[in-house]
Amino acid sequence: MTIKNAYHINDVCLLLDKAKADEAAVNLKAWTSDGRVIDYSGWLVKGGSWRGGFHRLVNPANGEVRTVPDIYIFNFLGKPVFL
Repeated sequence: MTIKNAYHINDVCLLLDKAKADEAAVNLKAWTSDGRVIDYSGWLVKGGSWRGGFHRLVNPANGEVRTVPDIYIFNFLGKPVFL
């Protein structure tokens, strides 16, 4: 078995869709449109769109929903994401 040092964005999208199906929490970091970094540790995946290029994440603590463009994700499960 190979241990990944980084994830391709397509692998991240597949894993996010699997996390939605399994109702599992994810740990990722993403940029905002103005360059800030937001940590989505422990958030749940509500949905997403391959064609639209985004995923919706829900904070289980307060129910806040955020739409994250897939291209803005740069860290997934503590490993870098490449395009």
